[in-house]
This record gives sequence, structure tokens and C-alpha cells, in this order.
Amino acid sequence: MKCKFFNFFFVACVFSFLSCRDKNDCAKNGCPPEYTRFELGEALPYLWAKPGSYWIYKHSQTGALDTQTVTNFLYDSVTVKGTEDHSQHRTYEYDKLIRNLYSSFNQANYHEETNGFNPNSPPDIVQFNFHRSTGYGDPSIFHFPFVEGQISGTGAEITTFIGIDTLYILHGKTYIKIVKFGISIEKPYDQECIGYTKSTYYWAKHVGLIKKDYQDCNFSWELIDYKINR
Repeated sequence: MKCKFFNFFFVACVFSFLSCRDKNDCAKNGCPPEYTRFELGEALPYLWAKPGSYWIYKHSQTGALDTQTVTNFLYDSVTVKGTEDHSQHRTYEYDKLIRNLYSSFNQANYHEETNGFNPNSPPDIVQFNFHRSTGYGDPSIFHFPFVEGQISGTGAEITTFIGIDTLYILHGKTYIKIVKFGISIEKPYDQECIGYTKSTYYWAKHVGLIKKDYQDCNFSWELIDYKINR
């Protein structure tokens, strides 16, 4: 038993030493330059909507309408260089997408944006998370790449990619390549629903968000009309 413990301890120490050595080698001796590009790729057709774009949603229970209009849009690439001894050789370039929306129903502004990447702390999983900031939180409502079961989140809530539907019919209109995300806990920005709920977001390619289903509140917001400025 003592021998087995010693062997395990020895291997662990060697692994730890090698990991530290790799980091320290870059700090002491320098490392070849590393350039990494992170692209939104297939996610862009789901998020692209310049100012003046709008979506009109209908409340499934009350029939109330909510027009969400894009008031500001930014799409650019950001270049970041490592600033620590072990990362100065690293350069990251990533796509950045930011949108501001106004909701007529809630009479409120939403801020949405994708995350960035830090060369000082390389990500374990390369993933773009798209967050919506409202007066009730900052949930991740979309992420890319589309890998079944993959998760994102900003805190207490967990957002899971559910899957892709080839077609989806809603209020007589057919949408293609629907990506679905489940949120474990969310506080709706709606007076009809008090407390927290599980929710599912449906995104259509070349359109955007077409349905937001609040399971524990027994209603949804469903798209009935839209206009996308490209």
C-alpha cells in the first residue's frame, strides 16, 4: 500500500513539475508566437440584426404584443495580447457582437453581447456565450458552437443546448434550422409571472429569437412578425 501511495505521489509531483516548468519556460526562455482566431461563424445568421430591425411577439395567454427593436448594433474583431510572463507570446483575435434592444411591452432597454477571450487564461472549451442584460439578470440565452448538452451560464442559471430542429411552424410561418436552449432558472421580465421559471429559447436562422417559453409560468412569447436589416 505504501509503495502504491508513493508511486501515485511521485507521478503527481512530476506532472505538477512539468506543468509549472512549461509555464516558467515561456517566462524565462520565451516561446514561439501563438496566434488564435475565434470566429462566430454559423452563429452570425441567428444574431445579425442592424438598427431598425424588429421582432413582434404575442403573449400566448393574454394576446399582448411586445415589439423589440434594435437601437444599436456592433460587429467587429478584437485583438488581445497576453500580458503575463507566461502568456506574452499569445495573441487572440475574436469576433465581438453587441446589440441594444428596446421592448415596447416592458418599456425597457436590453443589452446583449458575446463574451471575449483572455490569452492570460486560455479557455478549456472554446465557446461564445450570448448574454442578455435586463433589470432582472444577465442570463446566457444562446451559445456557440452548437454541441448537444453543452452548457453556459453566468451564475445560478445553467443554459444547455438542447438540439436543432430542421423546420418549425409558428403562427402559419415556417422557420428553418431552429436551435434550442434550455435555461434552468430565469426571472421573467413580465408582470404576469412572479418568481423564477425554467425556460426554453427557440432561435431561427436568418431571423433570430422566435419563441421564449416560460414552462413554470404556463405561457410563451411567440413571434408573429419581424423585419431584419442586414
